Amino acid sequence: MVSVTSQLASEVHGEAQLVSPFGTWAMLSPPAQGFSATPAEPAMLRFGLTVPPTARPGARWWALVKVMYFGRVRYSTSIPVNIVAD
Repeated sequence: MVSVTSQLASEVHGEAQLVSPFGTWAMLSPPAQGFSATPAEPAMLRFGLTVPPTARPGARWWALVKVMYFGRVRYSTSIPVNIVAD
């Protein structure tokens, strides 16, 4: 989950894209989603991870969120993704 807040006096509209290495895209969804955030109420964006049964335990990579609004771009910190055996 990612929280997008606005420090402007007006509502912010934009798009958030989930970024990860090639080969991991099918596991992460949705790849992009629109949002609206006001100064009083942040937008809460949720992204999911679906691990297929063929995933290799011990696989590790990263994901981050690219936030675009009014011609500007911001990136979240990267989040580690680790596949562990049941």
